[in-house]
Amino acid sequence: MYEKIITYLKEQISLNECIILPNFGGFETEYSPSIFDKSSGKIIPPHKKIKFIEEYKKDNGYLANYIAQKENCSRDEAYALLTKFIEEIKKEINTKGEFNLSNI
Repeated sequence: MYEKIITYLKEQISLNECIILPNFGGFETEYSPSIFDKSSGKIIPPHKKIKFIEEYKKDNGYLANYIAQKENCSRDEAYALLTKFIEEIKKEINTKGEFNLSNI
């Protein structure tokens, strides 16, 4: 199930400027326009820069609502899934020192 939540998180990050994991932190995105890199002669396409901000603790509801929609469950059930996911992140950070959110 955690792989699905990571997928949902990735999808929401691509659609919104800020996605918050309740009582954990948030992902904020910033649009970066295309640029021409003179040193390499390449054009770098537009993209989003993502940063994690630990201070963002108050939930904006985007991710839980999206999980509820995708999993066809209640918002409370979605929050329960999200809470378990966040607990797993914290556990892995405490034991391994990191949690890998692949492809985000």
